[in-house]
Amino acid sequence: MINTDFLDEYLPVPELGTVIRQMQAALAAAGFPITAAKSGSVFYMLLRIVAQFYIELRRLARSLLANGFVMTAAEGWLEAKAEDYSMVRKQASKTRGVLTLSRASSTCAVKIPAGHVFKTSYDINGEQLCFIVTQDTVFKLGETSCSVPVEAEFAGSAYNCAKDTITETLINLESGADIISITNGGDWITKEGADIEDLEVFRQRILNAWSGLATLPTADTYKAAAEAVEGVLRAQVDDLHPRGQGTVDIIVTSSAGEASSALLAAVTAAVEAVAGPYDNLLVKSASVVRQNITVTLKVPSTLYTDDLAAQAKGILTRMLTLSSDRSLNELLVSDIVFYLRSELSTVRNVLVTVPAADVVLDSDKVILPGTLSVTVSEV
Repeated sequence: MINTDFLDEYLPVPELGTVIRQMQAALAAAGFPITAAKSGSVFYMLLRIVAQFYIELRRLARSLLANGFVMTAAEGWLEAKAEDYSMVRKQASKTRGVLTLSRASSTCAVKIPAGHVFKTSYDINGEQLCFIVTQDTVFKLGETSCSVPVEAEFAGSAYNCAKDTITETLINLESGADIISITNGGDWITKEGADIEDLEVFRQRILNAWSGLATLPTADTYKAAAEAVEGVLRAQVDDLHPRGQGTVDIIVTSSAGEASSALLAAVTAAVEAVAGPYDNLLVKSASVVRQNITVTLKVPSTLYTDDLAAQAKGILTRMLTLSSDRSLNELLVSDIVFYLRSELSTVRNVLVTVPAADVVLDSDKVILPGTLSVTVSEV
């Protein structure tokens, strides 16, 4: 919000009693005939209502002033202010992708109708993610493998599932399908799902729009153009001639980590629209690095619970969730200890054996959880 010292100086909000006394003094000076203005009288209550109305008007004026600037506008107000810059907040979107089904026998054709639901296994919170087939697909006679297009049930980055996690069907396929495996490959996503754009990220993107007024594009120009594309979580611009004079590399981190070919194509079109006459642009995806974590939790014997390890794995997974305010290429041992200690009140100590030291990778790398191993032992 706008600096409160500034507001207090130019738009102060007085106390209710102060306003009432000022009104009484003004009325007396003007010779107002009603003088019975003691607390509890009808006239006093009328004065109190008018004074409170005046105070609320001052508060409204302070709010309007603060919300009139991009730097201090609140949610809703900022979206309205962004229209002055011809910018729109990126909304949540659904993940789209392709699942692979395999069967042992290929002696018959099997139809997988649009609307059929595949899903992940239950997570530690007892929840599943569902994916809906978007068009009729036929498992043709003689084929033992089939690709099925699906879309997430709801919008959000949570549906950008890791490899081999969508493995179940909500209802059995028709008799004779003889399906032996359902899975999503490493590059199964064709369109990344995304959460609604973080408010502070949107604010910064609006402020970066000023760079678009430059005669020739700057790094901020390319960054603003790339991050305006739906599905882009973060864009980094290397304009220090990475491939030679005049070259500019734009590294895209999607809401799923690695960017799909469709997203890279969309970003390429966006940045080329603002490219300088001699800039040689290359849009590429950030690389995902799966980091294994092994920890031992020390707890008193009286507080030991069977699901403590599962809770810890859930915390570590959330800690490494892709977000705009996280250092995507860093994993600090102290952060692992902090998150586990702060969310698991029964844990007395946390011993981290993997990684043995802080992990800091190149800026084009994104750390996501690999194998999580949690052991619980008594203090």
